[in-house]
Amino acid sequence: MNMPWRDIRTNPMTADDADERGDVYQLLNNNETGFYGWESVSMVIAWMPTEEWNELIKSSFIPTVSPPEGWRRLGDEEAFDERAKLWTAGNHSEYIIPIDLPISSPDGWRLVVKGDAFDKRAKILIGSYWETTNNNRNYTKDGVYIVPIDPPKPTYRPFANAAEFEPFKNMWWMYKANGQNRNEQCPPIRFNDRWHGNDSWERSFEAKVFINGTPEGLPFGVKE
Repeated sequence: MNMPWRDIRTNPMTADDADERGDVYQLLNNNETGFYGWESVSMVIAWMPTEEWNELIKSSFIPTVSPPEGWRRLGDEEAFDERAKLWTAGNHSEYIIPIDLPISSPDGWRLVVKGDAFDKRAKILIGSYWETTNNNRNYTKDGVYIVPIDPPKPTYRPFANAAEFEPFKNMWWMYKANGQNRNEQCPPIRFNDRWHGNDSWERSFEAKVFINGTPEGLPFGVKE
């Protein structure tokens, strides 16, 4: 190590050379080194400012080997990452953290984002593979998940007239508010260009569904 020592005979220390504690890094005539008050010069043969010494030592211990694949050194100014681990290279130890590579989802899937409701169809990233999760309740804090992209639901509008309703005239129907009550299922009734029973087509669209064997029923209207 090339030490930028100041020879005390030709470059004596002054109070301005000391750090905030009043120390400088000094070399004694018995080859011992350490921090001493700038005025303690009886055995000093050379010295350097504390700040220079700290930077010199810091740079001399930076390892020449790189962290393991997929990891990088935690920077001095970075916030501590809970995934960090202590890595040792020679006589040097420092914290390293995973390299966050961009994660892409397979076609037909999307990444889960914060706030998404749990989806039992979700898969979790294990290594470089997407695996079915055994968690049927929630997403874990550190997990990376994908869920299927559902096709957009079809949209409907009210029937415009009797001719549009004609293909559905023999279907049973029910009011949405009573969808779980089988006694409220209704048989086909009279209709015309303005009304289905006593309700307009707009009112019927809002209040009724066709019975199709599902709890929610089929929308009472025309698929757009």
